[in-house]
Amino acid sequence: MSGHVQATSAFEPIETILYEVADRKGVDPIDLPVLSEHIDPDALEAILESASDVRVTFQYDTHRITVCGDGDVEITSS
Repeated sequence: MSGHVQATSAFEPIETILYEVADRKGVDPIDLPVLSEHIDPDALEAILESASDVRVTFQYDTHRITVCGDGDVEITSS
């Protein structure tokens, strides 16, 4: 399952990732693995704020996450 969602600011991709993955798994976001064990949230936000044409891809739980500086978040089940 793949899909795109749009974060409305550079500070919202983390929240978007957590809520979208939780929704796909049918669990509460608090029941997901700790995101900081997969990527540094502060570093991700800093990178995303640096330019709108940046892309960061990483594995989180059973999903491949791609986050762009323009707020686009793509989540693909792996």
